[in-house]
Order: sequence, then structure tokens, then C-alpha cells
Amino acid sequence: MIIAAFDIATATGWCVGDVTRPDLPQLGMCVMPNTHEDIGPYLDFWDRWLGMQLEHWQVDRVIFEAPYIDAKRINATTTRKLMSLCSHLELLCHRAGLPVEEVMANTARASIGSGRFKKPDVMAAAKRCGLKPACYDESDAWAVWVCALKEHAPEMQPHWDGLLSRGLV
Repeated sequence: MIIAAFDIATATGWCVGDVTRPDLPQLGMCVMPNTHEDIGPYLDFWDRWLGMQLEHWQVDRVIFEAPYIDAKRINATTTRKLMSLCSHLELLCHRAGLPVEEVMANTARASIGSGRFKKPDVMAAAKRCGLKPACYDESDAWAVWVCALKEHAPEMQPHWDGLLSRGLV
């Protein structure tokens, strides 16, 4: 079962892999264009990129981290863009007949150690498992992917728990 996991933001981290195999998943990032206040071209870019990727990856399921909106730090346009990216992801999955799930950040982080993990902790956990995330967005997407793995391929959980515990004894 191939699952695509996303940490959706202006720089969207992604993680794709077969959760039923012990292979390391692929990591990457999609950097959204700067369209200032104009949301149409922003979503057009996302639509084209995401549609292409979902087809290329041939995923069976999609999971994404629930957006966190800090009203003190994020303006209205950024909020609209973030929510639109999530909504559009769900729309594309619906059209493709793909199941899609949303998970809270602390739930994803708990799947790799602790819901109280901060971004550096998630990055360190990914590296302990043999991954080479280039940024926090990629390691956060990986935590979302592991969360999906534990739900949809629980037989693989001991494998990942073993990797996660490396270097902690």
C-alpha cells in the first residue's frame, strides 16, 4: 500500500512509500510560488504539481497534517492559502477515488516518539531511521507517513520502532 503524506505549507514537505515493506520512503519538498495576494495562480500551481505527483506515485491513500493557524503570526491571505491547499488536496483525492485522512501534528509526532516532540526532535528521529531529510518540512511529512503506517500496516510497526530506538539506549 503506497501512502503519500504531506506537511502542507508554503514549502510543502512530502513523504511517499509502501508502508507494507521495510524500504525507506522517498522524501521531498514542493515550494509554492510567491503570488502575493493572488490565490488563483497559487492554487493552479498546486493543482498541476499535486495532480502530476499523485499520478506518478500511484498512491493508494493520502494523509496530511492538519493545518495550524496562529492568528497572531499568520495574516488572512496566508490563512486562505493554507486552507485552500488542504481543501484542494481533498478535492483531488475525491476525484481520483483516493482515501484521504487528516492527522494532528502531535498525533503524528507521537507515532515516532512523543506528541511533545519539536521539529529538531522529528528531524533527529528521521535520521536515526536512515533518512536524510533536507528540511523540517520533509521530516514532518515523514512523521505523518509513519502515523499512517501504524494505522494501515501495523505489522510493520516493530520494524520502525526498532529503527526509532537506535541510539537511545
